Amino acid sequence: MDLQFITSTNVIYINIDSQQFLSEAKYIFQFFFTVLGIKKIQIVSQVESLSGIIVYYGREHRSASRGKFIIHIADADYYKKYDSPQVSSGIKCTKSMQNLPINLKYIFSKKLAGLKDVWYKEEKNKSSLVTSSENAIHCNIDIVSSSFYLLNLENERLCDGRDNLDRFQKSHAKMGNAVYENPIVDQLLLLFDAFLKRAHGSVNHTHLYSIWPQNCTFALALSHDVDRLRTWTYSKAKRVLKESGGNKEFDRLLKKSVEVFYSISLKNNWSGNFAYITQLEKRYRANSTFFFASKRRSLQDPKYKLGWKRIRSGFGKIIQNNSQIGLHGTFLSFKNGDFLNEEKTILEKSINTNIKGFRQHYLRFDIQGTFDAIAHARFKYDSTLGFSDDLGYRCGTSLPYFPFNPREKNAYSFLEIPLILMDTVLFLESKLNLSSVKAWEFVEKHLKLAHESGFCLTINWHNNNINTADVFGYAKLYEKILEWAFEKNAWICSLDDLYDWWIQKIELLRMEEN
Repeated sequence: MDLQFITSTNVIYINIDSQQFLSEAKYIFQFFFTVLGIKKIQIVSQVESLSGIIVYYGREHRSASRGKFIIHIADADYYKKYDSPQVSSGIKCTKSMQNLPINLKYIFSKKLAGLKDVWYKEEKNKSSLVTSSENAIHCNIDIVSSSFYLLNLENERLCDGRDNLDRFQKSHAKMGNAVYENPIVDQLLLLFDAFLKRAHGSVNHTHLYSIWPQNCTFALALSHDVDRLRTWTYSKAKRVLKESGGNKEFDRLLKKSVEVFYSISLKNNWSGNFAYITQLEKRYRANSTFFFASKRRSLQDPKYKLGWKRIRSGFGKIIQNNSQIGLHGTFLSFKNGDFLNEEKTILEKSINTNIKGFRQHYLRFDIQGTFDAIAHARFKYDSTLGFSDDLGYRCGTSLPYFPFNPREKNAYSFLEIPLILMDTVLFLESKLNLSSVKAWEFVEKHLKLAHESGFCLTINWHNNNINTADVFGYAKLYEKILEWAFEKNAWICSLDDLYDWWIQKIELLRMEEN
């Protein structure tokens, strides 16, 4: 995979006013510039003698002068407001520009002096929030602290609500579900990108490159949690027969019964469907990451053992298709680094190779404890951060990022690959309880968001929901996702490949800076 950069000759200077929020602001700007592929940036304390593009993040007014283009982003004083935030009802774009979000939500803002050209207005009171002139942009939206609030999971830190498995869900959010329905950080990033493109036209500065390999339009990252090998369970069979209408529709019930028993008789039903999944993905030039548990510490953990012949055969089929294997952490390991280290070692010995990725069973997660445990076990990436009862953008972004460690005031060394969409959320009676036909409406929304932004969609489709005798239509829906993405020229990749690409990009950016 070759990264293609467009040569950049000018430095973008960043002046951060707040010393209290300095580490956090640097962290956000680094994330933005990494995504956009901007090579030459410099944090400065004084800007008077500088020329070119200057990003000023502060509270006081800054005027542009000859040779400068000022992008002034309002500093809303994060640490005075973060414990009682409100997500905006939405602002409307008044300007026609490629990739500029039509509607935006944000969390923090501060009033700056308005300029002549209006980009965004409040839908309710029509006040201008983003304006520009020939050599300046004033952004009343504090895109830095709004992004940090979401990436740092502050909504969860400030909320005591958890479900019966100690998990944060969308319904626990004090500011409501709206903050998770769209990737707010990604949209603010696109806004910042538009600022730089506007400035680029003013001072002849080039900074962008194709985000994904081979100029693909977006990334679809595939994963499969392996909770069990067999396709059918008692509750699953009961559900499909119940949906057939019982005695009122005897013919339909009889037909479904035959389909279920036929599916149960198939060899794949008892062997994890690994051959079927890898061959299906191969048709769309795709591969994926399979997360296996390596130990059973509690009744909630998978019952299979890595030494089983069916598991060993599955490993072979997965690796043969250039897919990868990651660890599915046990129910009790979600904040125990020693447990994770042991489980990682067991799995690595079983497949005779080092593993990179991790996802916690049941998506159990403790903000500080799980991050520390992942770091202790030296995983390269995690993909636990999603919702177990709904779809959405728990981190505010669809993109990989390094989680922030508030104790150390810097980033952890592993990537977080946010999980946006999980199959069981769509189908289970205790969750959205959708048919495969109805579920497509929800899936397509997130595919379109990824395609329009050019960013990423990470999905988890359990292996036992992709099988040849597809009674529910789950496998057909999965293939429909692959087909849609393939036709839109998406990069359909495993989570391991997504990690490798992202790290390669970061390393090349660092080489350029040096």
